[in-house]
Amino acid sequence: MIFYIKDTFYHNLIIIFYAIAIIKILKSIFAFIDHGIIKIDNKVFTGHPGLYFFHNKDELSLKILEALNKDYYDRYDIYYIGNKLIKYMLSKYDSHTKINFFNNKYIPIKFKVYDSKVYIINQSLGIDNFIGSCVLEINGISIEVILKELESIICYSTNEYLLVQEEDMLRNIDILKSLPSISSNIDKLVFKVLYNNEIKEVTIDLKKNIVLLSKRK
Repeated sequence: MIFYIKDTFYHNLIIIFYAIAIIKILKSIFAFIDHGIIKIDNKVFTGHPGLYFFHNKDELSLKILEALNKDYYDRYDIYYIGNKLIKYMLSKYDSHTKINFFNNKYIPIKFKVYDSKVYIINQSLGIDNFIGSCVLEINGISIEVILKELESIICYSTNEYLLVQEEDMLRNIDILKSLPSISSNIDKLVFKVLYNNEIKEVTIDLKKNIVLLSKRK
């Protein structure tokens, strides 16, 4: 079951929410996961039968309060906190229940995660060639921290699935903006990489070098 965060719902800008509003939004998301109705391939599904298997509603409410440690929140916070709570509620094994952005915006770079390191394996022709380089930082944040924050919101039963999800999320602009260590109002991503034994930077202008995938229906 996927709950989509639509840009239109938030009027196409980063609206700031107070904590009390975030609590209501998160509870509405979990109410939808609990008994919402969706239709897939002409089959109707009603809610998630195991939502409260590991933790009850009171534990969820307490966890929501524990997750709120700022004065203001935006839709990127909703994404990250919500998915972290889903992983808490359903353990790490349910990879089908998640919150997602309605539009997925990707940078024109592909990554490979291997042995806790991130490598650039493909890229757009409009970027200087850094294929084969090892990513050290993103916007001044070490790649180890980035991977740890991604792992916190990925439900997985095998390490192989985790790596595939990390590789895809590292390309997703909105997901990167949702990470606690990266600001949500950035207009560029700067990758510090090790290329041919030299430290170099790959800068992606988010206003220009964006691959916008078609909307999910």
